[in-house]
Amino acid sequence: MFQARLHLVQVYTVFCSLPSYLSCFSHYINFLKFVILRAKIYNTISSTLYSLIVLSLDLGTSGCKGYMISSEGKIISTVKVGYETYFGPGNVVEQNPIDWVNASLKCLKILCRNRSLRGDVVGLCVDATVGTLVPIEGWGVPSVERVPMYSDMRALDETKFVGERFGEAYLYQRTGNPLTLFPHF
Repeated sequence: MFQARLHLVQVYTVFCSLPSYLSCFSHYINFLKFVILRAKIYNTISSTLYSLIVLSLDLGTSGCKGYMISSEGKIISTVKVGYETYFGPGNVVEQNPIDWVNASLKCLKILCRNRSLRGDVVGLCVDATVGTLVPIEGWGVPSVERVPMYSDMRALDETKFVGERFGEAYLYQRTGNPLTLFPHF
């Protein structure tokens, strides 16, 4: 069974919009290489006999993809756990944040069952879709059942109103962003 001693955990979230996903993915891979290099240095210092492992979670629009990556940069195993997107009237597109947590935990559990490798987990990388606000109560419990996704268009009328009231050119000059419902980074 996979035995992991957690020495160092680094959690990074990369927010990227769909058009720049490939560019974002290359930065993500470069970051993984950095973590692996750091893991090799750590391995030299700690003189452990185990392999060094980086776990990666990609929380996408349709599900969570998990990767186990060796310190040599090889993908040891992968897994995908899907979750539901809820579509409603008025251009509503939502997901349940508890589904994200459950899918992430299930991916990690499946990855850690890998019997072909024993080692130390020295890094955890987390990549997610464009930023979604999740209001939480005490102990990290979401205060809502579902949250709007980046593709949710329910504020279309409000967006048009703001554009007509202030003018798209003025808003662009003030914010550096075009008047749209989709985030631009």
